[in-house]
Amino acid sequence: MVTPLARGRLLRLAASAPWATVEDIAGPQGGLLVVSPHPDDESLAMGSLLASIRAAGRPVVLALLTDGGGSHSSPRLGRSGLVRLRQRELREALRRLGGAEEIIVLGHPDQMAPQEPTSSEIAQLSRAVTAHGITRVLTCWRGDPHVDHHAGSLWTERLCHALALPPAAEAPVWGRFTDTPPAPGQHLVRFERKELLAVKRQAISAHRSQMTALIPDDPEGFVMSSDTRAHFSEHPELYLLRAAP
Repeated sequence: MVTPLARGRLLRLAASAPWATVEDIAGPQGGLLVVSPHPDDESLAMGSLLASIRAAGRPVVLALLTDGGGSHSSPRLGRSGLVRLRQRELREALRRLGGAEEIIVLGHPDQMAPQEPTSSEIAQLSRAVTAHGITRVLTCWRGDPHVDHHAGSLWTERLCHALALPPAAEAPVWGRFTDTPPAPGQHLVRFERKELLAVKRQAISAHRSQMTALIPDDPEGFVMSSDTRAHFSEHPELYLLRAAP
């Protein structure tokens, strides 16, 4: 599968959206919890911000919501092999972005992300929030046309409520290319650090199973088109905030 590009509503709005600082999105201090629906969403949608956070010496914890095992059906790898591969790619991508204090693999099946955290997940994330001084949360946008991104946003909203954290900032991935508008109360901002674009490109490249023909025994498996990859590598990141910066 190759994802086509289209100039969606958010991209049109982005032309006049205000520029945001790290502090506008992630708060003035403290750590950041990233709830990533799949391995690679963190690099595509949020790579420059994560690199900026790490460069400032602030902690990052990443919670991986699904196992990413639905992108290919490879007889050679099998589902378990693909899951292990994608998690290795995630760890390498985060290393290139400056690292993370902790990676929490929740492991829900790809395309079956839940809309609400379990009590054990809340407890696990609560320990990480306390241990690493997490003050803000970041996830993908509920308007993305992917069931895991939508469910993950609801999951994150309920987690933030349970942990008494501010509402999460949401970063669109595939919703950039649709006509879905921001939700009521959401404000679109742009973020860019040109000096970190090379680092972001390196992080995206770490997800070789998604960016290249690394898995040749599934010709119908997901491979991002070069144009789409260039878009995420070069275009400012977009964030939807619950309050204007």
